[in-house]
Amino acid sequence: MSARAVFDATSRFHDPYYAPHWSHPGIEDAFTAVVDLSVRGLRAR
Repeated sequence: MSARAVFDATSRFHDPYYAPHWSHPGIEDAFTAVVDLSVRGLRAR
């Protein structure tokens, strides 16, 4: 279940459909926020 949640949360960063968004301003901050949230959630388990 956790793996699916992480996959879903990060899909906009690995799904080619969203590739045009990957160069938008702030995308790196958004990615970092999702990764940090995911890691904190996994560690709390």
